[in-house]
Amino acid sequence: MEVFRDFHRRTLRPFLDHVTRCRVFRVPADQALPDWLQSRREAKWERVGARPAEWCAAYIKQHGKEDRLLLTPEVFDDELFWWWAVTQPPSIGIVYFVPLADFDWVAFFKHSYDPQQIGGSQPSILRDAKQETRRNAMVAFLLSNELSARVVASAPNVELLFRLAVEHAVPTRYLGVV
Repeated sequence: MEVFRDFHRRTLRPFLDHVTRCRVFRVPADQALPDWLQSRREAKWERVGARPAEWCAAYIKQHGKEDRLLLTPEVFDDELFWWWAVTQPPSIGIVYFVPLADFDWVAFFKHSYDPQQIGGSQPSILRDAKQETRRNAMVAFLLSNELSARVVASAPNVELLFRLAVEHAVPTRYLGVV
């Protein structure tokens, strides 16, 4: 948890200050974990004080046809919520929308590792993000529970962001660069 606290403080929390909208997707029941594994996961959450049902009721609100995460300091500062939302096997998917021009991408990528192309298996989430960013200066992020980010934007914006990531992200031995 201490590693995640550092990630939240140095990377995630400053990023959240620039988010203009967070769309939430519920994980379909057919993608849920088997009961025995779900019970084990819930016991772990109880031991650390996680409250997923309470968080979902308090932090996620209906806005038109979509569920949105409230963008408040209380939500942004709740490290345990973000640990659950970002690092645990998905119960919810969150798409973060950020204006391209309003964020310090260089600083963000300096805290990132191994820029690369990543495939995806969340078509409804990716489809929504692509639709939202196709013709504007918004960037959508999807964070996986391994703390890797998928960046969705228009083609010119993805190209710009990829160049910045390559210039400023830290390569690791995994990519055979170091």
